[in-house]
Amino acid sequence: MTRVAAYHNVRSLRPADRTHHRAQPDLMAVVGHELRSPLAALVVSADLITDGLDDLDRQQLVHMLATIQQRARGLQVLVDNLMHHSSTGQLKLSCEPLQVANLLADVRLTVEPLLARKEQSLQVIGTADDVVGDRARLVQVLVNLILNASKFSATGASIELEFNVRGSTVWCQVADRGIGLPPGPTAWLFEPAARADHSSMGLGLGLAIVKSIIEAHGGRVGAANRRGGGAQFWFTLPRAAEG
Repeated sequence: MTRVAAYHNVRSLRPADRTHHRAQPDLMAVVGHELRSPLAALVVSADLITDGLDDLDRQQLVHMLATIQQRARGLQVLVDNLMHHSSTGQLKLSCEPLQVANLLADVRLTVEPLLARKEQSLQVIGTADDVVGDRARLVQVLVNLILNASKFSATGASIELEFNVRGSTVWCQVADRGIGLPPGPTAWLFEPAARADHSSMGLGLGLAIVKSIIEAHGGRVGAANRRGGGAQFWFTLPRAAEG
């Protein structure tokens, strides 16, 4: 799937048709498809370790354990998104002053093993004051944006995560050098289950979840093309009070 193909397909649907489009394929079939590959990799790796433990050298064992870790992190992201999507009522937050550095440490634990599968790296630019927010939810936001950038970036690419203080808010951007976005409005990107076509089995929840979490914090989200190629997704959060 390309961002351009997704754009033209979703934008061509009338508002009355979009709900029907998002309902296809069946959610349970999509979940089963998304779970099958990482679960199979976990089972195979675990079986290989169990059956050949006495014959494996340290390097082989480390490689297999790294594979298990990567797949488990991917499942964690998927389950977090499903739990968020299935929740009803107003999103409940547990907000407190948070150090951006601590948020990043949590984010790296999840994304770096997944980025390593494509030999990609995460580059952090700038610094920010403390923010006010729900730690687990904000980690989920950053993970979703970084993995979205990874999906549309080439092997070996660098993904940029940038922070800046702007008045009473902290501004954050995740940018890539991938295929970029088509011209025109970008609000549709944050709609639930925005997919290119019926054959695409992705859940399409990540950006919609980003929007709902950030808006629950009183912030804003947006997306645009980068000068020189690629896409950038940004959001704002309130700064923590000084003192």
